[in-house]
Amino acid sequence: MRIKFLFIIFLLLYGLSFQSHAAKPKSVTVEGTSIVTAEDNMSIAELQNKAIFEARKDAILKYFGTKISSTETLMVSEDVTVATQSISQTKAEWISDIDCRLSPIREIEPGKLIIECWIKGVAREIGTEYVDFEVETLKNAPNRRFVTPDGSYNDGDDLFVYFKSPVSGYLNIYLLDETNAFCLLPYRNSSDGAYYIEADKEYIFFSPKTDSNHSTEVDEYVLHSGRAVEINTLDFYFSPQKFNKGKMNIDETDKTRPKDATHSDYAKWKTKLLTNNDYITFKTIDIKIYKNED
Repeated sequence: MRIKFLFIIFLLLYGLSFQSHAAKPKSVTVEGTSIVTAEDNMSIAELQNKAIFEARKDAILKYFGTKISSTETLMVSEDVTVATQSISQTKAEWISDIDCRLSPIREIEPGKLIIECWIKGVAREIGTEYVDFEVETLKNAPNRRFVTPDGSYNDGDDLFVYFKSPVSGYLNIYLLDETNAFCLLPYRNSSDGAYYIEADKEYIFFSPKTDSNHSTEVDEYVLHSGRAVEINTLDFYFSPQKFNKGKMNIDETDKTRPKDATHSDYAKWKTKLLTNNDYITFKTIDIKIYKNED
């Protein structure tokens, strides 16, 4: 009877453990807040961006604990666009914003400005399928000597991207500005839903010189800013399994314009993709584009 009793207890405990594990959601809704003080020479866009970044960080810390990551661009107003930064090491990541509220910027003492942020969004814990790929932004030449560690560009600079993965798989790259999400990879004239990557091979995108296998498809990009500083975001999706980009629009009257989607449509696709597919690794890089002085 003792053996039978212990066996029953084991089954009960195993069942509870299995139910607890199975019930664990792939993504969760979280909330966070921040109060941020402006640093010297910080623009309004940079201050708002930092406030949102810190609120996302607070939300993830409250739910998942330490060691975290980042993500999604948000248009605060018609004049100000904020994007994201990497928070830390990977344990969880921000998928998308549900709601974000920024307070008016206040001067609490001469020359000292603060802003408050409350945010609600969707985040997920990063699983065992995470692929630690390398990605860097390059400026004005398709060569790693021209890497931009701080993501700073001037109006008129050329954009290139370095990429390397330890495993073979598929890649999508998007650029988010204040109005749209642009699909930079796969290229505009490509019929594929994702760009195939070979393991351990170094890639430099957006130059026909360095992407010779797709030289007839390669799109080249020049960055522009309509204000003193504009913050855009590059989103990178990589998976050992094939997946397809979201539904995009194509402007037949402008052959130089990448395929694009509205922020709303892009966010819906992104949230669904990352929520339902643990095998996709997601990273972001912010870039700052400074307007040239007249």
